[in-house]
Amino acid sequence: MNNSTSRRWFLGGVSGAIALLGGSLANRLEVSAQPQKNSQNSQTIKPPLLKPGDTVGMVAPASNAYELEEIRIAKETMEQYGFKVELGKHINAQYGYLAGKDKERAEDLNEMFRRPDIRGIVTFSGGYGCSRLLPLLDYDSIRKNPKVLIGHSDITALLIAIYQKTGLISFHGSSGLTGVGEYAIASFRKAIMSSSKIGKTAAPPTSERNVVERDNRLVTIVPGRATGQLIGGNLTLVTNLMGSP
Repeated sequence: MNNSTSRRWFLGGVSGAIALLGGSLANRLEVSAQPQKNSQNSQTIKPPLLKPGDTVGMVAPASNAYELEEIRIAKETMEQYGFKVELGKHINAQYGYLAGKDKERAEDLNEMFRRPDIRGIVTFSGGYGCSRLLPLLDYDSIRKNPKVLIGHSDITALLIAIYQKTGLISFHGSSGLTGVGEYAIASFRKAIMSSSKIGKTAAPPTSERNVVERDNRLVTIVPGRATGQLIGGNLTLVTNLMGSP
């Protein structure tokens, strides 16, 4: 398996293993947002399920796209679920290695939460820059307009901050650019388009049939069973946020 193939399978595995940030391991999304009491927030808010025909917003709160074709691919990836896709105003912007200035990227995200016609929000990709947006987010509007928010890597900063400030459960998983392949698609639908429990995460697909996978094996670090809230994401971002307000 060459480096390109290995990276592609790795992204498929990461995007397939969608996790609820702040959600109970046994809980599922509700058809409508239902606040519930928990020990960390006065309320935990479950966003409404997404369904085919819904309009989802796509924003780039971190790094910019190298080519416009990447944005088209990300848009088509979300359309394969039956969604209509509304692109953020600054998703094509470039400001150094970022998709626009901090204020522009934050405003795109805030706007998607405010708009009643937008049912969910998907990020274009990860990269760098989300931590710079945290003071610019409209947390009150986010709390009043709960929606599915999903992204990976650097988007972890947004997911954790929004949960801490509002109680909204969000998802670390497929971005628009990486949510391809049967494994990722099935996991995406199970997590945010179905009221069934997510259940056990399936092993990632092997690179070749009837060949023992060497690069993308599931590894158990500490065996056992646990019940509680699942908060995580990209571990670099998790550690970098320690000590922040």
